[in-house]
Amino acid sequence: MNTADNIYKLSLALKDKASRTGLDLKDLVEDLAGAKEEYNALNNEGHRMLLLEPTRKRIYLLFKPSQNEAFQQTMLEFFEDILKDSFDWREYCNQDGTLLETKIIRPVEAAECEHLLEQLQNDREHFSLGDPELEKTLKKNKPHNPGRRSRKLFHRDKEKEPETDLEETLKQIDNLVGLDEFKKEIRQTASYIKQLQKEGVAIPAREAFPYHYIITTDGTGVGLSTVLKLMNEAFYHLEICSIYGTIEEKVGGAFPARGPIFMGHDFEENGLCAVIGVNQLDEEEQQELYKDIIEKYQEQVIILVMEEADTQSLEKVQQNLEQTGILFRKMHLPTYTVPQLLEIFKRLVAPYNYQPGEKDEKLLTKAIKSMQKAGTFHGTNTLKDIAAKMMLKVKSSPAEETARDTSGTGSDPIKNYLQSLVVKETPPKYNTLEANPLDSLNNLIGLQDIKERVQEILGHFVIEKKKADLGVGGSGLCMHMIFTGNPGTGKTTVARIIGQILKEEGLLEKGELIEVCREDLVARYVGHTALKTAAVVEKSLGSVLFIDEAYSLNGNHHHDFGHEVLATLVKKMEEHKDELVVIMAGYSDEMENMIALNPGLTSRVPHQIHFKDYSVEELYLIFKQQLGKEYKVEKEAVNMLKEIFARAANTTDRRSGNGRFVRNLIERLKMKQSIRLYNSTAAKRDEMLKIVKADVESLLEDSDIMQGLNERQNGRIGF
Repeated sequence: MNTADNIYKLSLALKDKASRTGLDLKDLVEDLAGAKEEYNALNNEGHRMLLLEPTRKRIYLLFKPSQNEAFQQTMLEFFEDILKDSFDWREYCNQDGTLLETKIIRPVEAAECEHLLEQLQNDREHFSLGDPELEKTLKKNKPHNPGRRSRKLFHRDKEKEPETDLEETLKQIDNLVGLDEFKKEIRQTASYIKQLQKEGVAIPAREAFPYHYIITTDGTGVGLSTVLKLMNEAFYHLEICSIYGTIEEKVGGAFPARGPIFMGHDFEENGLCAVIGVNQLDEEEQQELYKDIIEKYQEQVIILVMEEADTQSLEKVQQNLEQTGILFRKMHLPTYTVPQLLEIFKRLVAPYNYQPGEKDEKLLTKAIKSMQKAGTFHGTNTLKDIAAKMMLKVKSSPAEETARDTSGTGSDPIKNYLQSLVVKETPPKYNTLEANPLDSLNNLIGLQDIKERVQEILGHFVIEKKKADLGVGGSGLCMHMIFTGNPGTGKTTVARIIGQILKEEGLLEKGELIEVCREDLVARYVGHTALKTAAVVEKSLGSVLFIDEAYSLNGNHHHDFGHEVLATLVKKMEEHKDELVVIMAGYSDEMENMIALNPGLTSRVPHQIHFKDYSVEELYLIFKQQLGKEYKVEKEAVNMLKEIFARAANTTDRRSGNGRFVRNLIERLKMKQSIRLYNSTAAKRDEMLKIVKADVESLLEDSDIMQGLNERQNGRIGF
């Protein structure tokens, strides 16, 4: 972020509520201008002040401290004293004698300097600098390319009307790729206002259409700036907006010394004003925003932009707007589909007299999908970058464009460039299964009910897929599942096998198992969780996404971002139900509670499977399998081990582990055997592969083992 040299922009208000309510600061601009001149004339510390046009309740200043000095609140005390003493503003003071309170302090961005210089040129009487160094600093920091703004994006020109009339603007809107909801909204609004005009209704258009907007998006690169510009043009022609100009204000991130949003004269000078990321404002800041909309921005159309996936914040914003009496309408800008992105790409390269061929489109499609899965594709923003670089390669070598090599030898520069965009995937780690995954399922120890249920579900999937291929069927196959049960009962293993079977049957492209937990989905900041979750889903397409301890996403308070994960998952599970299997796993009671509190899961996760704890005999069979075929266990040792498994199986502690407990026990048992053999004479191979009674006795004499078993018996966490 590029800021001007040591210049700050300030927003001030009268501290006394009665004075703030009764006064219009625009009527006192002469006092403010005089106080500013006196401040600059009398100040001997090198600080300089510039007055910007006030609004009814806010004073806006441009302030430059002396060289290499940061802004301090005490620098304004002299200005306040001048207003009180020289211009009789003491009558406006609060009970404690203070006059002004600072609402916003922030550094000036380089991109704003030209806009501020224009204001100075237009009204030298009230905005005379009082210090040529300040104007010099603004000019020095003016961007070389004033058309590009780093944070505030202006589309206003005082000297020009829109280049198109209403009908041409509406045609441009209709010609946009996608964005059907936006097109419908503008067409309906235009028909409504036209009908009022036709009937001679005398109500002004802004009174007849007093709405502001919530616009939700699925991420970046969804055409927001284009939508805002065309929306302003249409509303200006319809006289809903009295000013031609838009501004986008992005919340947060840039300035540590300021509030998250600056709403001053910039908003009042534009007809359509967007607050991007309104859900990142805290409750107090949102209330101040809504108050400003009511008091200052009824003539403007205010657009509140946020992520659709953050449903909890969206509901809160809608509730606040309703409670404050602000009328609003809602639109959604979805992510572009791949065919829509290809059409946009064609339009981007058309001015270069370039027409992508069929092979180009296939390569670009592959590149887009790979970047989407990797989380590096950002809609039209990425597409514009690809088009610009591709045209540079094409037009910088006209001869190569004329004689592009389509023989597949790899010398085609466009083909090479598009292929270079494909993100190479790192295969996730997972255990190799047997050649036939269905055999792997049937060979699992125990789990008889699970095997039958899984085969029933998989059979349903396969037949429904065949019906769909024949053109018979409903709205599509939904393969998502919920696994309930204690840890160590085979949930992960079964999920992995399901993925492999679905791959063999052609229902999943990869069939891999992507294991994640809460930490892999939840981000640290508001709004980031939805993006992080969406990226995980994109990477899991064609595979099984296994979410362990999924109930931990069911946060119990507003600041828990787990609700963002669930909201995003519900949406993505529906969008990708034919190319993704999401399996949510966890304890039975907690999972049932999560489903009850998130009703959207019920319709999107139709298959639930419960994994029972293993029996004593099944635990021993798992022990034998994991110990290895080459090992022999003495009969007395077998009886003692089964007693241990019986104690473990009868525990009331659901975290005892089942299969995991067996793995842990084997490791400890091998340690005891090793100690016995180490203290004996040279052990032969048969001795090293035998578990005897003494090994198990040593295991039972281990205080950690005994404590763990006793804690299991008592229902506490243990070994």
